[in-house]
Amino acid sequence: MKKIIQNQKEYKKKDIALFTMLRKNSRMSLTDISKATQIPVSTVYERLRQYYGKVIKKYTVLLDFVQLGYSTHVTFFLKVKNKHKQRLLMHIQTQHNVNNAYCINNGFDLCCDAVFRNLHESEAFAKHLEEEYNISRIQSYYILAEVKREGFYLQPAVGWL
Repeated sequence: MKKIIQNQKEYKKKDIALFTMLRKNSRMSLTDISKATQIPVSTVYERLRQYYGKVIKKYTVLLDFVQLGYSTHVTFFLKVKNKHKQRLLMHIQTQHNVNNAYCINNGFDLCCDAVFRNLHESEAFAKHLEEEYNISRIQSYYILAEVKREGFYLQPAVGWL
């Protein structure tokens, strides 16, 4: 059986097919996944159990933030003095508007993706961060249109199965 190497680990092609099916729709029944991947249902179940909490971090849903009333989507790049960094990281983790946050490099310490009801809320959020956490540099990029979202592993590579 052919294997694909990802992050220094080997995964069988059928495992990659399983991941792809879950990325497309994590609510698919085991039977439907089995039919689509040609993996026996019992094997699908065992593999899901084996990979959950490791390769599969969680089953989730993608929301349309605009439909929920959050029409302003912003990515912030933050540079903060070392003595305030840990406090800022803890604060960011508690903010309901923050969808994703990452420690980064190349002149910034943190990249923060957040959604707000309007421009005023996003500006107030940025101002609060600057004042409370002594942010030395902040750049805000407003997302105008979504081009692709969560697209990795949605299409199997040619010849996977």
